[in-house]
Amino acid sequence: MGASFETDNLGVNALTSGALAAVLAQYPDANLRILEYGINSPQYHFKLRDKVVPVETLNVRFSKNPLLRNHIVHLIVLALAVKVLYFHSMRARLLSRNPWLSELSRVDVALALGGGDSFSDIYGVIRFFYVCLPQILLLLLGKQLLLLPQTIGPFKRKSCELVAKFVLARAATVYSRDEQAVEQVRKLVPAAHAAQVKFCFDVGFAVTAVRPRRCDPPLAEIFAHRPVVGMNISGLLYVGGYTHGNMFGLTSDYKEIVHDLARTLLVEKGATVLLIPHVFGTVESDLPACEEIYNKLHNQCPGRLFLLKPPYDEHEVKHVIGLCDFFVGSRMHSCIAALSQSVPAAGLAYSDKFRGVLRSVGMESAVVDLRILSRNEVIATTCRVYEARRSLRLALRQRMPVVERAVLELFQDIKL
Repeated sequence: MGASFETDNLGVNALTSGALAAVLAQYPDANLRILEYGINSPQYHFKLRDKVVPVETLNVRFSKNPLLRNHIVHLIVLALAVKVLYFHSMRARLLSRNPWLSELSRVDVALALGGGDSFSDIYGVIRFFYVCLPQILLLLLGKQLLLLPQTIGPFKRKSCELVAKFVLARAATVYSRDEQAVEQVRKLVPAAHAAQVKFCFDVGFAVTAVRPRRCDPPLAEIFAHRPVVGMNISGLLYVGGYTHGNMFGLTSDYKEIVHDLARTLLVEKGATVLLIPHVFGTVESDLPACEEIYNKLHNQCPGRLFLLKPPYDEHEVKHVIGLCDFFVGSRMHSCIAALSQSVPAAGLAYSDKFRGVLRSVGMESAVVDLRILSRNEVIATTCRVYEARRSLRLALRQRMPVVERAVLELFQDIKL
């Protein structure tokens, strides 16, 4: 749950790929299903090195018509009815009448990713319930629920915190991807359940890199002049968040920050800059933001500013990012794609998740918090990290094998 290959967000795709890799490392013959919102139920073919694994989907709906047989609210009501029915024959009959509920009743374990950072209300109440309702459904069906490594909270609204506590208290295991946040999450569960809250690295660290079948512009052209700085610009931050009104409380104008930062890297540092969109679509796509910065600056530094053009998937973009000498990212999983390949990355943070994830791999000094630092401080801090890139790369090379192994061994201590 909270996973998909249908999204335009390569970060969500990376979470899905990493989670599947971790499951298959321990259970190579697992029968995998993705529970996702949608009209259809496509089948995916997940490639893990030399193996291709079929992954079925089960579609539920989150629409204005709760009477749909696979609407999440309708399914929850049915699950409640199944839970309170006394006779087994009546429960079995009710389950058999709904194909979606029948399918879920055969599940051995439910794994929740929550999109990595959506088990929180920072993106609004609707997004929070969008993520939580499938988890509640599986709990009502009596299934073992595991929250895979993610950011838990914060919760600005008491109603959301109460729902979160309900889920966390009933989950078999809850993984935080921020080691220092484990104690905070434990405060959300009964004291007797505190041991169920644990730390593990983000599963995105286990995503494999694959050389793109095609690349526009060609890789040889991009990397002809070193050093190359990969730079991800968030389309969501570029438009001020979903509210278009500085939703995340940044201290300076994000458009000005990324423009000046790209220009500084090009002009003052003499670097080649590769703009890398990591989210597409129509609502919060990075592509228009990257195109705007490219159009403003490419004439000033001909031959040293490039824009990576889609299509490409999470494996292919990771390969390209891995060729860079340094990386600057506003999307968390673009930074993880860099760090997992020992490419030093400065994270332009708009939420606490950046500090937690970068801290977990010894890169807390590379967190550039846009909610605290001024525009000049953002540029100065990023440049400081850039100048330290060689020593940071050496440290990451020692750390990354441990991180990847921990993710792939995630299920060794879990009895399913």
